[in-house]
Amino acid sequence: MEKGKRNCKLNMRSIDKLYQKLIDKNGSVDKKVREKLFQKIFNKVEKLKEKQKDFRPGTKKYQEIDYQIRLHLLKEIQVILDELVIAKRCGRLADWKKMYGNPEHYIKDFHYYRFCRNYNNEKILTDYKFI
Repeated sequence: MEKGKRNCKLNMRSIDKLYQKLIDKNGSVDKKVREKLFQKIFNKVEKLKEKQKDFRPGTKKYQEIDYQIRLHLLKEIQVILDELVIAKRCGRLADWKKMYGNPEHYIKDFHYYRFCRNYNNEKILTDYKFI
């Protein structure tokens, strides 16, 4: 297995382990775990974006890195949407919206990152900005 793919799998495995600890035994989000999870995802995405600069858009390596970025962003969105479900169930939707804003934004992003498999210059992540 190629070194970059192996590193991505190892990193995603550590993120998945943190994700499994996200919901505490009371059914609430553990804020410390969420913070670690988001920081780990953010750091990895930043490293991948920096690495991606070494390759021309449209090349195979650029697309592989783009795919890895998508995987990490999907996990971040998954955490946010899980938190939305918990907030709705616990009657804290107003708090969730204060922290994250409009849920439709995350749902749209989820579909963009998840279902956009047709790599062309309009669909690669260079057209998306971080908030």
